[in-house]
Amino acid sequence: AEYMGTGFEYDVVDVTKPEMVQDKAKSLGFVDVLINNAGVNNCNAPVQECSTEQIDKTFQVNTLAHFWTIKSFLPFMKDHCSGHIVCIASSTGLMGLPDLAAYCSSKHAVVGLMQSLRFELEHSKLAKFIKLTTVCPFLVSTQMFHDAIGTGLSKIIPALNPDFVARRVVQSVECEEDFLVLPWIFNLMVIIWGMIPVTSQWRIHRAMAVDVMIT
Repeated sequence: AEYMGTGFEYDVVDVTKPEMVQDKAKSLGFVDVLINNAGVNNCNAPVQECSTEQIDKTFQVNTLAHFWTIKSFLPFMKDHCSGHIVCIASSTGLMGLPDLAAYCSSKHAVVGLMQSLRFELEHSKLAKFIKLTTVCPFLVSTQMFHDAIGTGLSKIIPALNPDFVARRVVQSVECEEDFLVLPWIFNLMVIIWGMIPVTSQWRIHRAMAVDVMIT
C-alpha cells in the first residue's frame, strides 16, 4: 500500500488475544508510534438487556486490547528511551450516555489507563522520552455509528470526518499533545457537564434526543 508516497506493511492480528499481540511485537521489535484504534459497539440497549457476550466483546476490543498492545510494545520503548503511545478513546469516555453503558465505560477505562500509565512513566523518569496521547473524538462518520449520523446531538455538532480526525491525531503526535478532544468545544462541554446536577443532565439528554441518536 502507498500513502503520500511512503510504503508501509500491514498485518492482521486479533488484538483480543494477548499471545498473538505479544508474538507480533516480538517479531517487529521497537516501533516509534503505537496507535490503539480498534473499537466495537455492539449493544445499544439498557444494561440489563446487553448479553454477557456483548459486554465481554466490547471490553475485550475497546479496553483490554489496549493493555495487551501496551504491555507488548512498551518494554521496547523503555529499552530505547523513545516512543509514543496513542489511544483512541471517545467523548463518551468523558461523559456517559443512556443505553450505551458498555461502550461508554470501556472508553472511560481507556482514559483511566492512559492517566495511570502517564504517572507510572513520570515515576520511572521516562515521561520525557516516552510520550502519551489520549484522543477523545465525538461521533466519527464511520460505519460503526452510521445510523446515528444526523440524529440527536449530531444535528447540532456534525459528525467528524475520518480524514480530519486522522490528520489531527498525526499532528498531536508531532506536537506531543497529551490529550486531544474533538471538536474542541467538547472541552468546555465536559467542564460544564460536571457542574450540572444529574437530574438536569437527564433532562438535557431528553431535550437533545441523545437516546434517539444511539438507538
